[in-house]
Amino acid sequence: MRRWLVMAGAALVAVLVAVACQPELEKQSQLLGRVRLLALRAEPPEADLQDGGLPPPIAFTPLGYPDAGLVFQLALCGPGNPFASDFDCPGSNGLDLPDLVLDASRPEVQAFLQGAFGSVGGLDGGINVGEPGVAQLAIGYQLERPDAGPDPSNRERGIYRLAVRFSGQPNHNPELLDVTLPDGGPLQGAVFPFDQEIRLYPHIPDGGPGGIETYVGLDGGTQHERFSYSWESTSGELVDFRSAEPIPEDPNATSDVRFRSHQAAGPVRFYVVLRDLRGGVSWKVFDATIGP
Repeated sequence: MRRWLVMAGAALVAVLVAVACQPELEKQSQLLGRVRLLALRAEPPEADLQDGGLPPPIAFTPLGYPDAGLVFQLALCGPGNPFASDFDCPGSNGLDLPDLVLDASRPEVQAFLQGAFGSVGGLDGGINVGEPGVAQLAIGYQLERPDAGPDPSNRERGIYRLAVRFSGQPNHNPELLDVTLPDGGPLQGAVFPFDQEIRLYPHIPDGGPGGIETYVGLDGGTQHERFSYSWESTSGELVDFRSAEPIPEDPNATSDVRFRSHQAAGPVRFYVVLRDLRGGVSWKVFDATIGP
């Protein structure tokens, strides 16, 4: 199989147009008490087909809420509309990945791709808006409690967009190094007094594969990755749920957020997810305390 992935043009468009964005965090009132996929990380973050051979295996890691006791399913989806009522991925419209690894060297993966998409050529570069030489493939997921039953709050299904690269510089996952307080102290282990607003500051590498990378845009010019943060806490109140790193294309962006502690003493867990908006993901989970 000279190329890992082969698709007919019409089937490809049907998959790509309907594919959803990666899962994002919700407000705390919506998040708590229900199953939620906060992020899904692929390593490496894209399938690189520039050499015409097979890409390395891609391992997926989910960040789910609650933190334990959940069952996660992942599948490579076939053609069709992932949001249609009769589209079943994971299920009859996909190939299950029980070990959460997409390995193009496996015979069952190659057979599924050939059977689902035909053999008229590879994915066409430039389909992904924003970057030439990159297309996307739908990966379906389901996260649920083992005893989920009929209650929809006990499960979540959705679609992850996997980038497939034919040209250009390969993308890397970003790296969230830490989150600190205004005095420079770590968020991990922090003790917040009652009824105070505190700013939280994320930190990333200054350059390198884990920092803000550049790439060629559709207009041929140099673009900077847009690092976007999603924030959530299990207690208190995050005044801001989104933030972003400043870049030349958006110099007024602000990466820090405001957290307001309440009168309820006890532990608080923070989920901080960093996305480069090209498929790369990083996150950290921090435990702190609200007390007198």
